[in-house]
Amino acid sequence: MTGELAFQIAASPPGAPDQPAGAVFLCHNNQDKPAVKRIADGLELEFGTPFFLDAYAIPTGERFLPYIERSLAGCFGCAIFLGANGWGPTHLWEAELALARYRADPAFRLIPVALPGIRQEDIRRLGSGKLFQEVNWADFSRSIDDADSLKKLGAAITGQALPQHRGPARLTPYQIRRDAARWAASARRETSILYRGEQLAEANALMRGNPDLVVLDEVLPFLTAAEERQRRFLRRTAAGGALGTVVFLVLFVVTYVAYELAEQRRLASLSRQLAIASREAPGPDRTLLISAQAVATAKTPEALGNLLERLEEWRFLRRVIHLNAGVEALAFRTEDGEVLAGLTDGGLAHWGPGAATPQPRPPPRPGESGIRALAVMGTQLWIGRTDGRVEIEDEGTTSIVLPASSVASGTDRRVLAIAGVAVEGGKQRLVAVGTAAGRLLVLDARTLDIRAAFDEASELRVTTLAQDPSGRWLAAGTDAGTVLFLELATLELRQRYPRIEGGVLAIGFDAEGRLAVVSGYGSLYILREEGGEFRREASRQLAGLPASAAVDGPHGRLALGDASGMVRLYDLLGEPLAFGALRGHGNAVSALAFAGEGSLVSASSDGTVAVWDLSGASGPSTAMPSFGPEPGILRADSRGGLRAASAVEGQAGVWRLEGGVWTLETDLLQVTRTAAGAEALLAPPEAASSPSAGLVRVGEPEITALAMDRIGTAVVWATRGGFVLRLPLREPKYASVLAAGERGLGDIASSADGSVLAFATEEGRAVVVIRPEKSGVSRQSLRLPRTKTVRALALDGKGTTAAVGFEDGTITLFDAVTGAARHEAFRVHTSPVAGLLFAATGRDLISFGSGGGGADRTIAITDLRNPSAARRLQARQAGGSVSALSTSRGSGLLAAGDHDGQILLWRLEDRRFVAQLPAGRSYVPGLLLDDAESRLVSVSSDGSFLSWNMDPTHWVALACVKANRSLRRDEWMELLPDDRYAPICGASGEATE
Repeated sequence: MTGELAFQIAASPPGAPDQPAGAVFLCHNNQDKPAVKRIADGLELEFGTPFFLDAYAIPTGERFLPYIERSLAGCFGCAIFLGANGWGPTHLWEAELALARYRADPAFRLIPVALPGIRQEDIRRLGSGKLFQEVNWADFSRSIDDADSLKKLGAAITGQALPQHRGPARLTPYQIRRDAARWAASARRETSILYRGEQLAEANALMRGNPDLVVLDEVLPFLTAAEERQRRFLRRTAAGGALGTVVFLVLFVVTYVAYELAEQRRLASLSRQLAIASREAPGPDRTLLISAQAVATAKTPEALGNLLERLEEWRFLRRVIHLNAGVEALAFRTEDGEVLAGLTDGGLAHWGPGAATPQPRPPPRPGESGIRALAVMGTQLWIGRTDGRVEIEDEGTTSIVLPASSVASGTDRRVLAIAGVAVEGGKQRLVAVGTAAGRLLVLDARTLDIRAAFDEASELRVTTLAQDPSGRWLAAGTDAGTVLFLELATLELRQRYPRIEGGVLAIGFDAEGRLAVVSGYGSLYILREEGGEFRREASRQLAGLPASAAVDGPHGRLALGDASGMVRLYDLLGEPLAFGALRGHGNAVSALAFAGEGSLVSASSDGTVAVWDLSGASGPSTAMPSFGPEPGILRADSRGGLRAASAVEGQAGVWRLEGGVWTLETDLLQVTRTAAGAEALLAPPEAASSPSAGLVRVGEPEITALAMDRIGTAVVWATRGGFVLRLPLREPKYASVLAAGERGLGDIASSADGSVLAFATEEGRAVVVIRPEKSGVSRQSLRLPRTKTVRALALDGKGTTAAVGFEDGTITLFDAVTGAARHEAFRVHTSPVAGLLFAATGRDLISFGSGGGGADRTIAITDLRNPSAARRLQARQAGGSVSALSTSRGSGLLAAGDHDGQILLWRLEDRRFVAQLPAGRSYVPGLLLDDAESRLVSVSSDGSFLSWNMDPTHWVALACVKANRSLRRDEWMELLPDDRYAPICGASGEATE
């Protein structure tokens, strides 16, 4: 592809709110990518305009052009770059789409951008050249570092006028980059460009404040050279006397500290660059190795999140097997789970379940022809070679069944397909052989005699074979699209089905005797036999143009592999299964085979074999025992034991995970009846004479709110009848009624240590704080504003501070002892505050807006030392709003679950986004970051219960196991030329120190 939409600039039209309201396309030729990226960097650094790569925005498997059309339809402008490389096909198509919209919509902004080397003939190709004549350019034709042109482009994108009066020059991240580029262009000889004194200090301060924007390979050497130049000057100055010695020592310490800081920044920058590079690496093994190396270089949020996301992306990948030649044939022994691979150099590789490397075999003879087909029949392995030979290997002995001379000279000799056939209930065994010369042979597996031979056209290739489960039919597919049906009882050819466009790649019978046919055009056909003739029953177009395919009829599934290394999995209705589509190889997929019910093996011409675990149980997440009712609270004790609390209509309790099974520890409905009476679970009467007094309302849970302390030692709950109860789980007989007869109970909260609880009452008009004591219950009401309605509550670790979220999106902090407000209400959300949580570190308050799919999907973090300066997390937003939160002191992470079944992770220390993980297909009601076990536990309303190991060391080790090798020296030199070769994975895929 010579043209692509590589960047999108998030910006706002005039008068828009603070949040980005749209995007501006940066439309360019792919060959101009470095120049466009440099200009985009300048826009971000100089004007704060963010951008992102489409390679990360367009999901894997998404069709590229339709995705761009949808994206362009939602944008309010487009910048069209044109330079010496002219137009690329997709580049010009994007520009014409943008021009058409510009002419139809006067509000749509269109900004021509001239790059160096722009030609008039290229200008005329777009709209007869009128665009560049009618619309004022952003002119970078002299230099892509032109500051005035950058300001002009930035003003055009944001819709703001250029400043007419300029103040004194100031150093900016973009200026640092430009000066570093000028210094590099002078072969690092022009010392007058180097900073010194206050200017150097200002540049270092900008680096500390903008590590993601400034620390680049070209900037670090520039500032390091400036510091070295200044150090040399200071050393010469200090050489005059004793005072100079002291100064020199001080400067030496400062220099050493500066060096250490610069080295840390270099490694952090390198870590982020490796994380980015990993996403464009070919094949999962190289991607995982580079991702793991990024984490080993520096544990930046970008590197950690990237590795975790890549592991989750390839959770179905068990291991990559590396062979010394390309693979064109695969087979599987059901008895022992052994996988066999036929190699292009004539060799044969095999390995058992879980093996990391193939078992040793005699090397192929010099000049041996490649293996193109394999079939297993009992202890026999049938081998078809490219020179036309058919061999049998049985217990280490090889014999030739059909010599190469049996194929006429001048024809394509390759044996393309071999299949074992069982006739008469398995009493008679046959072997079918299909060749590239159009021959279909049937041999007796015992005597090796040819029982039948069919010669189709010599230019027609028999590509695939399959037997139906009844043993009546043998089907053979050809590259001309014909399917041959051979009746096995008589060995007569009964039908030629002729209408498969694109040729037949793979066929297979399902358990009902229907034949699934995959064509070279990516179509799926289902043929059913009626009255001795097969007719088409259904068809479906699959994604892409496959290069190879395999059909597992008994289990109702098929796999496709394409020329880009993508592997796709479908059922026989054409619906995606398991991973759907994943890039399994860096080169074309040359062979596929289902290795048992739960495994798929794919192979490539580059010698890599991917072993897929279709259950998805190969990490980083592991499935936990299913849980019946939907848990809203998850807790772990100091030893890692899990508890879950849930309340739905007719059922409420606390469950404990013991021996791999969830058992009911406490029935909260029964405890309520015993401690407070059955009326506590009934709706209160609206009036004394109300006919509905005391009736249960269908669909409403009897327990309306639940809360637990941080380690799950006690549970508190509110009932529909206006009661608040508390139960220490270690002493289930001592349930206490803390409040009764409350009207309109709302949210309830517990302090982290469980000593204090708070609940909203009177339909959100009041909040009561309760401290259970030996002498009774201490009750304190918070002094709420009369005009506000409470929506959410939270208590800090010891229950000294209460956070109250209101319907109007504001939050107020209260002294939970005196009830007085500690800080005036501050607005954080544009919708009602749906959830509040004090971070485990005790320094932050986390909140989110209205749940249930509301418009406010942001998460806000409020620093308790400065509550008015709440920060809304914008790197990623929840899907359909937030549904659950959790933090931990050990990991320093914040986890948020949303209504789309996703988990978002941030690092609380600097509010930087880490990763996005799938928890299920529906909303996430419960999350837990567990320090005791260093794990993240999540539950989805679709029943998915997952646990992630959150130790980065484990992630690196898992990446090494899946990649099954280390980075080669040539790969290391490409990525880390200035660092000593020290890969973190061993040759067999084990992580090293």
